[in-house]
Amino acid sequence: MQAIKLAKDKGVPKATIENALTNTVKSKSNRYILEAKGPIGSLFVIDMSAEQLSKSKSELSKILNKHGGSMLDSGSALQIFLRKGILRVPTQLLSEEDAMDVAIEVGSENIEIIRDDKISVMVN
Repeated sequence: MQAIKLAKDKGVPKATIENALTNTVKSKSNRYILEAKGPIGSLFVIDMSAEQLSKSKSELSKILNKHGGSMLDSGSALQIFLRKGILRVPTQLLSEEDAMDVAIEVGSENIEIIRDDKISVMVN
């Protein structure tokens, strides 16, 4: 909904917005997790959605190569990352105190109030 509001605020015609939404619904994209090495030995885990994996990998590879990076084999970078999650809840649905109680119960590392009156909780 934020994207639609932003598009309207930027003056994007209604027909263009509707066409984009229709194409998104019809899209047969799949979720992929890719791994890459960036400049100075940095590692990336890329969680993406795409219709054509080979085309997306090719585009990512071009960008990485341009900046001294490369795509990695599956499992190369994932082994050093911990999987985390971020929960964002509107403050109208949960008070800050209740959010802190829940965060502590699930062993979260951090809790903070972020823009747009939402509570953000990082969980393991």
